[in-house]
Amino acid sequence: MKGSEEAKAAMRAIALQEPSKELVAKVPDGDEWTAYVSAMFAGVLEKVFKDDQSHDAIHRFVDEMQTQYRHLDPPLKVLTLEGLIRVMFGEDHFLDEISGKDQIQLSLLTITKVVATDPEVSRNLEAYLNDGVTLADSWLAGD
Repeated sequence: MKGSEEAKAAMRAIALQEPSKELVAKVPDGDEWTAYVSAMFAGVLEKVFKDDQSHDAIHRFVDEMQTQYRHLDPPLKVLTLEGLIRVMFGEDHFLDEISGKDQIQLSLLTITKVVATDPEVSRNLEAYLNDGVTLADSWLAGD
């Protein structure tokens, strides 16, 4: 992935809630960034839902997100977030209903939440960042 170091630096800053305008401006545009965000989203969701991918588990997680981000304006799109999570577990039909902008925004909020609340993910953030690049590269290559 071209710009993988810049993408990792931007994702690290976003995940740690320390983004700067200068850093975010260096993020690659288009498919590469979208693939990287999606790969990171998939990585943190795999950790969160490793033991339980049921609809109840997804609802509990979305409820936690809604509580954590209750002051967002506009408010968190909880049904859209639930659909996006369910896409990661094979319910692809939801993807047609979720805009690209919502996918990126909700994925970044989810990554930030998981990094902030899961000590294992936070401690191993560099590995998640590198795995995200590897997975994004695989997707972009059509593997």
